[in-house]
Amino acid sequence: MTWFVVHLYVIVSEIRRRFELLNTKFEYIIRTTSSEAAAINCLKCHDLLCGLITKVNKTFGFQIMIVDKLIALRVVETSYLCLLFAIEERTKFSVLTFVNNFIWSIDFIICGALISFSCGKTNKQAQFSLILCQNLQNEVGNDPLKGEILTQFAKQVVAARPEFNCLGFLPVNYGSFLKILGSIFNYIVIVLQFDH
Repeated sequence: MTWFVVHLYVIVSEIRRRFELLNTKFEYIIRTTSSEAAAINCLKCHDLLCGLITKVNKTFGFQIMIVDKLIALRVVETSYLCLLFAIEERTKFSVLTFVNNFIWSIDFIICGALISFSCGKTNKQAQFSLILCQNLQNEVGNDPLKGEILTQFAKQVVAARPEFNCLGFLPVNYGSFLKILGSIFNYIVIVLQFDH
């Protein structure tokens, strides 16, 4: 599982880097030149990057959803075993079993954080194109060509809505990771209440 997460992290980070380069190049083109062809190439590049996000969603969406559920199950299981080990004297767990489960849970949490935070950063960078268009629209003033290009680019970003998700069901970002952790801690509190 860790290799899958590292592979996905590298792919998502590269897509984010390309969005950053695209935004920088587009800003430079709008501020310094009047080249319509270069700006249209940026629009095409943005469309290709959004298509790449869609392909990643289709290719890895199911695996991401499984990893999210495995993280939740593994951390809940380990938390419960840790509570049993700490609370109950009659448990037959060795310290080695406890440490092993704890380390695996930390690995699962790190994997989930890598996926969620890298996808969240990429989503944010992809949506930054819209903010960039709005800011540049205020700067270009009365240039109708640049204004039209910026309007078209903003419409394209809104229509494409580039976002990583699990087969269209669950967005993969900061919030999804925090929701999983919140659910886990909620479950642990419930288990503790029933245990006493």
